[in-house]
Amino acid sequence: MIRFNRFDTGWNLAWTRPEDVDLAVPTSPQRLSQIVANYPGRWQRAFNLPYFDPDTALPLGVLRAYDHEVTGAPPPASWPLLAKAGGEVFVSQSGARQPAADWEVTAGPLLLFGGLLLDVHAVIDHLGYTEVRPDEKTWRCGIGSKGGLTGHLVGAYWPAGGMAGATMEEMQRVAQEIGFDWFLAGDGGGSVGLIDATEGDRANDERALPAALIFRSEVPLADAPWKPAGAPALAGPLHITDLLLTPNAQRPGGNRPGEPLQPKGVTVHRTGDPGATARNVRDFFDTVRPGAESSCHYVVDPSGEVIRCIPESEVAWHAGPVANHRDIGIETCEPLTDAAYLATVSLVAEIHRRYGWKPVLGQTVRPHSYYDPSNRPEDPFSWARWEQGAPDPGALYQPGRFLADVQAALGAAAPSAAAPVADPRDARIAQLEAQVAELQAKIARAKEALA
Repeated sequence: MIRFNRFDTGWNLAWTRPEDVDLAVPTSPQRLSQIVANYPGRWQRAFNLPYFDPDTALPLGVLRAYDHEVTGAPPPASWPLLAKAGGEVFVSQSGARQPAADWEVTAGPLLLFGGLLLDVHAVIDHLGYTEVRPDEKTWRCGIGSKGGLTGHLVGAYWPAGGMAGATMEEMQRVAQEIGFDWFLAGDGGGSVGLIDATEGDRANDERALPAALIFRSEVPLADAPWKPAGAPALAGPLHITDLLLTPNAQRPGGNRPGEPLQPKGVTVHRTGDPGATARNVRDFFDTVRPGAESSCHYVVDPSGEVIRCIPESEVAWHAGPVANHRDIGIETCEPLTDAAYLATVSLVAEIHRRYGWKPVLGQTVRPHSYYDPSNRPEDPFSWARWEQGAPDPGALYQPGRFLADVQAALGAAAPSAAAPVADPRDARIAQLEAQVAELQAKIARAKEALA
């Protein structure tokens, strides 16, 4: 998933292959969460696009899926029709019925067609759309096609705070920037509904809907046909700045012990300090704090810049004795941005390339939560939930997608050799370390209570 800002508005863009776009039509109007709960197959993202009467929850225009048709109020004019037939998702600008379609639904207004901008106000006036309020700054969503993929664009809802909303023309300009061949606007304001299974995003699940569009899967970022300007390419050059910590041999009490390291994998962390830059984190590590023992090899900034704090040939103190003497530690600043995510993918891929590792979760790539499930249960995702096959809505990373993006960044250069075999003692030692740390914390709290 791609997140970016335009017009002081947070935008969210997801891509899928046309064959994985579906239309779910319940027997009676339901909330979005109920629709996906009853959906018979796998799904990644669900959202409402059809225009409907908020009082009756019936569609305005055509709504037909697999010979099941829902009759609602006819549109005042020939609104565009979104349809799927022969494994392709397309738009009928004239609104003509598609008899051979798997499903079809009235939508609109159409903002881009053939890559060309349409006059928003002229389209709305000509086709008789009512209560669309194109100039109002509110939540916006839409669906379009580019490079053989189907994209879903949502603006002004994701949890970044303080988002001003977008007009329909602003959404149109974002869609043009992305380069959609065609792009349909969905409902705006309180009618925008979205649930994303992996990211855990959810918006407006209060009202009943006549149908929901379903993305059964999402393509990896590596295959996305568009990324925000300035985001590093997945396999592109890394922007690494060396700001090495002062060695403890020169200044006792620091966080660069100078012990030798022969890396066997990577541990990925989140800083847990929203708003701090990579240089802030690096400078914090470089302060004299006897007994603190906290550092890492790399810190990834929200801008995508990577700060190297300790050479890979030396131990860093980032996840307990086992991980410290085994893995390269990478801290990701918060909030996570596309640039930071892509830089982390590129960095992890580059490390794997240099050491000849094949990326495998639990062997060459581990979250901090693997080593310390008690104190770091979701850093940067829950290892326990991943092992159980469950999504982790609160995580900064989604492990399956992250691993796929690392593999894609390696591309043809991906090693074919097996990854280093994980020592089962590592996890047990890590568990014992976590238990000891928890006991130490309890003792410290007890001492404070007695003081």
